[in-house]
Amino acid sequence: MGRTTEDEARDFLHRLEGHELGAVTFVRDYIQLHFEGPLLNAYVWPVVVAGNERYSPGMREYRDELCARIGCMVSLAIEAKDVVAISFSDGSLMEISLRNEDRSGPEAILLDDGSGQVWSVW
Repeated sequence: MGRTTEDEARDFLHRLEGHELGAVTFVRDYIQLHFEGPLLNAYVWPVVVAGNERYSPGMREYRDELCARIGCMVSLAIEAKDVVAISFSDGSLMEISLRNEDRSGPEAILLDDGSGQVWSVW
């Protein structure tokens, strides 16, 4: 099948809903979020919102907060203005910026459905 269109990409995010975050992999300059099949590569590091706190890359608790989402189910995944937002069953949220100034390359996110046949890029 290959890459999806822009409208399909928005709908594609909903495929994360109901999936549990199974692993967080730290790669040299990006992060992988493994969702029981679907795989999200974030080339812009996500901000984690938990309680009244926002955790950004470079903060002392950042990696712990990312990994604390392991075992949490995705309750909602949407693309809003300039951000992909993933809400979890524990009430936390991950936000991945789509703004050009936050990118280090042409892509902010690559989402693979787990089959290796269908993916979306933002």
